[in-house]
Amino acid sequence: MDRIDLKALRAVRDCPAVSIFVRTYRTAPDSLGDALRVKDAVKAAIERLTSEFSPREVASITVDLLAATDEVDYQHTLDTLAIFASSRSTATIYLPYEVPEGSSSTRRSLSVISSAR
Repeated sequence: MDRIDLKALRAVRDCPAVSIFVRTYRTAPDSLGDALRVKDAVKAAIERLTSEFSPREVASITVDLLAATDEVDYQHTLDTLAIFASSRSTATIYLPYEVPEGSSSTRRSLSVISSAR
């Protein structure tokens, strides 16, 4: 990820948009639960999207989020996995640091932040 990627992410003004941050692990045995944690966070994001927006508004985001979940390389995750999705773009980023637990939602965008329990 470089400055161009960050600028592109910051420029997204689509509505709705979702940001998902999931605590992942670099090594086994902790990393064995990464796929389940990511899928649970994506499921929670889709549920929140469908409760706040019309099915038509979230259809393409739902498809892209599910595809992004399947494309994650769980053998090479770092400390946090970030998935950003809107109706026009999706980005998956492996972050080398932990993101604090919490979540927020507005009519414009939705964030789901999940950490291991």
